[in-house]
Amino acid sequence: MSRTQDSLAARQMDLVDVIDRVSIANGEKANRNLVLAFADHDVKLRRALELAQGELEFRRDVYSYDALAWALYKNHRITEAQQYMEKALLLKTPEPGFRLHAEIITHAAERSAQ
Repeated sequence: MSRTQDSLAARQMDLVDVIDRVSIANGEKANRNLVLAFADHDVKLRRALELAQGELEFRRDVYSYDALAWALYKNHRITEAQQYMEKALLLKTPEPGFRLHAEIITHAAERSAQ
């Protein structure tokens, strides 16, 4: 990445952090977008898991199952991640992110089984 790209990425993560602080101040316990931002960038992984669990409680949709599976995976809870990923895939929603997450989680489960 170039310096400009690094700077832009840092500013964007700062903005995500501000959004999270506002959500904490407002008592928000669910936010799928923050879950994915944190998990994708390997930051605030405990917070991502907390928000994903709240998201599932609040919405109980395939996107929430995917977010929770991804947060669990990033927190090294592979078996649980697999279980929630299966629920995310149950309705065969044509979401490329689901397939990517499922593939990564499945691969991690296979590695840990060996």
